[in-house]
Amino acid sequence: MTYEERQAALAVNFDFKCTCSLCSASEALRRKSDANRKKMHDLWAKLQDPDTSHADAVKFADDLYFIARGEVPDAKIREYDLGLMGIFYDFHDYARAIRHTRDALSWSELFENPAEDSLVNLRANLQALEGLKEAQERAAKQRGGEVSTIMEKREEPTDAAYYGQAQSM
Repeated sequence: MTYEERQAALAVNFDFKCTCSLCSASEALRRKSDANRKKMHDLWAKLQDPDTSHADAVKFADDLYFIARGEVPDAKIREYDLGLMGIFYDFHDYARAIRHTRDALSWSELFENPAEDSLVNLRANLQALEGLKEAQERAAKQRGGEVSTIMEKREEPTDAAYYGQAQSM
C-alpha cells in the first residue's frame, strides 16, 4: 500500500494517524517507499504467473527480497518466504525452496509458540525438501552430471491459493 492508502485505512479502520518513521518521513522518502512497494507488488505478480521461467523467477525473487528487507515488517518477509518456497518447489529447485523454508521458519520462531502447527508444518516441509534435494543430487551423480531436474517452466502450480498468501503491502 502507498502512504496515502495506509493512512486512509488506519483512519477508517482504527481512527488512528500513524507517525512512525516512514509516515513521518519527508515526502521524497515516502514517494520512494511507495515506488518500492509498487515494484514489490509487480514482482510478486510476475512470480505468481505460471508462465514465468525459472531464470526470471530467480531474478524476480532476489529483487523482491532485496527491496522487502528495507520496506516491510519481518512478518511480511515471512509471508514472501512461504510463497517463494512453493514457487521454487514447483520448479523442482529444492535448494531455493529450502532456503526460503529455513528463512520462513526463522521468522516464525521469532513470532510464534514453538508448538504452533505452522512451525511443526514448516519443519516437516523442510525435512521433505531436504530429502527431495538429496534424491535429486543422488540421481545427478548417477548420471554423472550436475542437478538437471530444475524445470525451466512450471508444469502446474501446487496450489494457486498458496501463492496468494503473500500480498504486497
